[in-house]
Amino acid sequence: LGRYTREQIRKASLAFYETITYHKDVLKCFKGYFQEKDSEVYVSTASFSEYIDLLKQDYSKLHIQASQLRYENDKVAGIQCNNYADEKVKQFGGNQIDILFTDSLSDLPLAKRSREIRFISQDGKITKCQTLDQFINWCKSVDPC
Repeated sequence: LGRYTREQIRKASLAFYETITYHKDVLKCFKGYFQEKDSEVYVSTASFSEYIDLLKQDYSKLHIQASQLRYENDKVAGIQCNNYADEKVKQFGGNQIDILFTDSLSDLPLAKRSREIRFISQDGKITKCQTLDQFINWCKSVDPC
């Protein structure tokens, strides 16, 4: 990415964002939480903020925590923050998570702080995990590597 300018990244991010399709069950859940008065919805992702922040166009109530690129002289110079695994927990401070929607075992540090865990499979099916062990086993069955 080091040879790309901020503007090139912005254009590529927008083009990529326009190709993303969201699973209807996941969007239905999110929209329900957006309608609740005291509900706070966070997305914590290892994806770069340049394209994931575009979600705010459609969901202004959404809080997004993402990886950050570092720029020097308007060109990508490296990664400012890699929002992955344990790094995601830092973003939440000491707060407990009411409901975690995840598609990856790399979110185990977040799962350990969650009252409820819901696993999203590649086809958009949402499975409520009753325990942390069930979440771990479900992730391993979907992606055994």
